Amino acid sequence: MRRELADGPVPLSGVQARLWFLAQLEPDSSAYNVPLALRLTGPLQQEALLGAVRDLAERHHVLRGVIDDSGPEPVMVVRDAGAVPVSTARVDRSEVEDVLAAHLATPFALDREPPMRAVLLAVDDGEHVLSLTFHHIATDAWTRGLLLSELSGLYAARLGLHPPLDPPPAQYAQVSPEPDPADLDWWAGHLDGLPPVLDLPTDRPRPAVPDPAGAAIELELPAGLSERVRAVAAAYRSTPFIVLLAGLQALLARLSASADIAVGVPVSGRDHPDTEGVVGCFLNTVVVRTDVGGDPTGRDLLARARESALGALAHAGTPFDRVVDRLRPERNLAATPLFQVMLNYVPGVAAPELPGLEASEIHLPELTTKFDLSWHVVDEGPGAPLRGGLAYRTDLFEPGTAAKLTRWYAALLDGLLADLDTPVGAVPLEPVTGPAVAGGPPPEPPAGAVHHLIERWVDETPGAPAVVGADRALTYAELEAAANRIAHWLLEAGVAADEPVGVLLEPGADLACALFGIQKSGGGYLPMDPAYPAARIAAMLEAAGVRAVVTVSEFAGLIGDGRRVLALDRAPSLPETRPDVEVRPEHLHHVIFTSGSTGTPKAVAAEHGGVLNYLGGMLPRIGVPGGSFAVVSTPAADFGLTCVFGALTTGGTVHLVPRETAMDPAAFAGYLAEHRVDVVKCVPSHLELLASGGDLAAVLPGELLILAGEACPWDLVERARAARPGLRIQSHYGHTESTMICLVCDTEEIPAARRTGIVPLGRPLPGVYGHLVDAALRPVPPGVPGELVVGGPGSPGATSAGPS
Repeated sequence: MRRELADGPVPLSGVQARLWFLAQLEPDSSAYNVPLALRLTGPLQQEALLGAVRDLAERHHVLRGVIDDSGPEPVMVVRDAGAVPVSTARVDRSEVEDVLAAHLATPFALDREPPMRAVLLAVDDGEHVLSLTFHHIATDAWTRGLLLSELSGLYAARLGLHPPLDPPPAQYAQVSPEPDPADLDWWAGHLDGLPPVLDLPTDRPRPAVPDPAGAAIELELPAGLSERVRAVAAAYRSTPFIVLLAGLQALLARLSASADIAVGVPVSGRDHPDTEGVVGCFLNTVVVRTDVGGDPTGRDLLARARESALGALAHAGTPFDRVVDRLRPERNLAATPLFQVMLNYVPGVAAPELPGLEASEIHLPELTTKFDLSWHVVDEGPGAPLRGGLAYRTDLFEPGTAAKLTRWYAALLDGLLADLDTPVGAVPLEPVTGPAVAGGPPPEPPAGAVHHLIERWVDETPGAPAVVGADRALTYAELEAAANRIAHWLLEAGVAADEPVGVLLEPGADLACALFGIQKSGGGYLPMDPAYPAARIAAMLEAAGVRAVVTVSEFAGLIGDGRRVLALDRAPSLPETRPDVEVRPEHLHHVIFTSGSTGTPKAVAAEHGGVLNYLGGMLPRIGVPGGSFAVVSTPAADFGLTCVFGALTTGGTVHLVPRETAMDPAAFAGYLAEHRVDVVKCVPSHLELLASGGDLAAVLPGELLILAGEACPWDLVERARAARPGLRIQSHYGHTESTMICLVCDTEEIPAARRTGIVPLGRPLPGVYGHLVDAALRPVPPGVPGELVVGGPGSPGATSAGPS
């Protein structure tokens, strides 16, 4: 609706009010400054050009308006065109870009000066640079073309080569956009449940308060791809913007591992013909939210993007700030509300033409940006390549990452349009020719079996301490004798090579003897926790096909009927000699049931060769040969096996700490005070429990703390390091299927600047490799979230999901 032109102050439009609010919030910011710089070569008539610049300000009130905030609502007071600063300066050619950058970086005091200023730089007699800087409160992308066209006409008129221009069709205050509050309900429903932040794989953790500094990289789609974008758009009764949007949302889905993708899209807001020739900011931003889940084909994705965009554009009359106010998203200074990625598709602007001069635009590098990623594409029409750029936050992304994103965007568009019936997720972003991580060649494993490494220390240091439990301590000779008795008992019971044998014992010396003895018999042990319900124990025994269980009388009732029970507290007299049983690397070492955190627990069988490879790679990384290791976890998991075999295969001592002691801060601190313990391995939440006693230093080992089993926060690592200076801290990552652990992070290797959030997975052990794949097991390149599929010599020999 066209309004009458007021003689006095005029109210601010909705978008102007928002920009004024932001200017007050950050008065020293130049984030909303808009540059327009022209390089002019030839015989310039300086007075005519400067007069044309003043004529621009005279024609358009919004270019010379100043904000008056003294009343109930802010208003714009129109000043004389002479209030617009217009100056000249002489500069050296090498100084031009720096002068332009400084000009652009100077903030506007909108309550004291108009939102426009100009300077004409004389480089030499035949070269000048005109620098116009505007505040966004007075201009938008559409206005840029108007200003260039009018400047050309006004300059020509000043030279007498063209009649004076007709007055503008209206002033901004007459036709500025008015919000449509009826659309707020649509937006509230459309954006309900939108994730607050798109979780992009940044190079640095997102700071609590963003740095406005930005940079940009060019984007140019090849001519052939640009024409395919236009052709597919026409075939689907759409626009190139829809195709570009679909490709970008598909890329963002890959980068964020999300199917709910929201992108901010600027809209011109010039739906009425009266606005087409008016200078001012009509711009609004809409949020285009698309569900890209279900691995859609290119056709499906285009249809979804088109529907989402048309819905958003049909309700574009509601100012973005009103939508934010209505939705009231969780306020987070670290990220912009509702969306963090913008796509701006704009038509090309005709090259500037000034009579008698060769004119070209100077595009200044992006020094600030308001969004994580801000894409813009300029379409100059058929036959011209689509070009633009990607502006990015430099506090989040490195230049190399931004360049990679533009390559991936072009590759995804190319693949998507090459075959619209192919799932978009199958389009490669770049060739993946090998594993994402690889640990190098594995060490040559010792021949034989794991228990042979322990027997070496039995022979070399029989009197050295081997096991410390709550019930008793054992030397290597005593451990050997007890294990040999158990092995002979199992052989008498008919246990054969590769046969799983159950172990149902609390942590203690008996547990160490049972594990060692079962290996000597040729069997593989299946550890179970006496705290488990009887039904779970029965299911584990049935699934693994166990015929014999080593336990004590107290727990014999949990085993059920039909299985041989070997109660160590009722053991017969048995030989203590080392049994003569051949155990080879391919024989079963142990069977462990997974936690079932991702589904039904399954039994994973590990061979001696896999465990030997693990120990050969892990023990040098641990670096505490012959040390004292404490096991503080359940005996039913493979979690503590690093400590059991890290000690016994290197001639060290393993402490099998009772459950009650391991879970009590005071009791565990007392245990460490009484016993020298070099290495402790626990989950981060367990360490937090022990730290809750108030003395973190008292519950830490002497040399090495290993944190595993959960995502490890850096805060916990730093607190532990501060409590015990010099303590080495590692984070181990792996799963039962990869024979305990496959990646290790030595936390001191991580630069201090990157020690925020979660400790990284680390480097793979020798022989371990991993491929990064998506949900459909398709390889993805580094930098894209995915699942890590690991392989190597530690991979299990067999798995079982249950009785079926």
